[in-house]
Amino acid sequence: MVDAIDLRIIDVLEADARLSFAEIGRRVNLSTSAARERLIKLEDAGVIESYTAKLNHSLLGFALEAIVLLKSHDGKLPILSKIISSFPEVKEARSITGDYNIHVRAVFRDMDHLKDFLDGLLPYGDTVTYLSSKIKADRMLE
Repeated sequence: MVDAIDLRIIDVLEADARLSFAEIGRRVNLSTSAARERLIKLEDAGVIESYTAKLNHSLLGFALEAIVLLKSHDGKLPILSKIISSFPEVKEARSITGDYNIHVRAVFRDMDHLKDFLDGLLPYGDTVTYLSSKIKADRMLE
């Protein structure tokens, strides 16, 4: 069961997951060992699934971010799911309900790179693409 202290620990980790057990404990009024024990319990319970790095893809040469909605052709959903996961450009993919089967968030160097990606998906389904330029974009919520 997650309690108020656990929720405070989660808030601290969401702001900075690289903090030491000692610093987490200090911020939530716990000893280092108590903070460590609670973190391990949250991990073991599956509340904390992983610790990841957020990357600035534009600084890595990927100036475009696209949301691609995919509607698979009959019987092609299993293979389309495997193909999607093989593209390094894909940063997130989820199955969805409604007119489309899959929601993909991916990054690209330029429009030609995006076109090549979309062309590779054509045999498996229809796509709708929403494009975002990373020239200047402020994050509103993380």
